[in-house]
Amino acid sequence: MPYFEDLTPYSFLTAADQVSPALVNIGWLSRWHSFSKGPVDKSVLEELLRLCQTPVRLTRGVHRCGMCHAFPNIMVVDGKEITLGNGEIRIPGQRDIVYVAPTLICHYIGDHEYRPPQQFLDAASVL
Repeated sequence: MPYFEDLTPYSFLTAADQVSPALVNIGWLSRWHSFSKGPVDKSVLEELLRLCQTPVRLTRGVHRCGMCHAFPNIMVVDGKEITLGNGEIRIPGQRDIVYVAPTLICHYIGDHEYRPPQQFLDAASVL
């Protein structure tokens, strides 16, 4: 899985001339780069997992966690198993920003204590 710093313009699987400052990276982590850690409200994680039930930009395979190599990455929400690492979720934010995160963001939050930027958490909490 590629690494992109949080809040930078999204450019994964996109031609250079299609990069939009309105699309912003969140949660594209790597074991080689530090990331913020801290608590995330359980209800926000559950909302993110619900979004992961219908990911966008599906890949042909499933990515492993680059930090712990867990595979497959499966989490449960509302009694349903959700496979992570196979696409992206998108969350609208303020000022026409759209946050783009890999579905593995839920694993990173749940197992690696990743704390996304507050403005992303605020946007996810009103879904």
